[in-house]
Amino acid sequence: MSLAMRLVHRFVNSQPRVREQLTRMIYGSKDTDIELFQHQIRINALLENGYYRAAGRARGSNTLRHESAILQRLALFIEDDMTFVDIGANIGLFSLSVAEVSNLYPKFKVVAFEANPDTAKRLRVNAERYGFEAFSCPLASTEREIEFVGGAVSGVTTIADRATAYNVASRRFTAKTRRLDSFDLSGNLFLKIDVEGQELDVLHGASAFFEAGRVKAVYVDGFDYDQAIPNFLTSHGMTLLDPITLRPFTPADHTVLAIKR
Repeated sequence: MSLAMRLVHRFVNSQPRVREQLTRMIYGSKDTDIELFQHQIRINALLENGYYRAAGRARGSNTLRHESAILQRLALFIEDDMTFVDIGANIGLFSLSVAEVSNLYPKFKVVAFEANPDTAKRLRVNAERYGFEAFSCPLASTEREIEFVGGAVSGVTTIADRATAYNVASRRFTAKTRRLDSFDLSGNLFLKIDVEGQELDVLHGASAFFEAGRVKAVYVDGFDYDQAIPNFLTSHGMTLLDPITLRPFTPADHTVLAIKR
């Protein structure tokens, strides 16, 4: 603990009346609504100040605001003898967050795929640390060479044909795609797909797993609405849900959680 933190602990945190007065001066003491884990929650700015400050941080962070809530929901549908397949894994936040389920379910596995070879280097470090498998390989419906383009941050990498203002035209690389169902994956499958516009192509590349009834859940993140994706999922007997509320999926949603009942 740093000197500054020790001083705060000694003269503020361990002095409840001092702490209360300082908190009241900075944040007030009114009942107010905050948004945390994508839920509107009534708190008191003084008495629940930790939640008040956490909500402020979450407003500026997609990871805290959106992905943490999604991870909570996905965990509800994890089972023993299941492989969680993280497609478009980036550095593996979803993968490492669920990998420790194997401490409860010995047959549970995590396999991650990332198209960008530079990002995949960091993914493999995290895979080794947290005990999951990682591949530097884009997935599609056929095996072919595809040109990709990156950006200022790793999360916007996409195929060159779909480049936007977020991409840097000079940051291009090519990679050979594979079908997901060409991999030897064990047990039932939970697919998480975040591939910047290639979601339907990835789904078609997993057709053999769907036809065998092995895909029990699919989370598709941030797709441009296309009826073809919901149609593909429902054609394989899946129920479509809003991944936050777990209510029925609507066309206005840009993410979907599909569950095989």
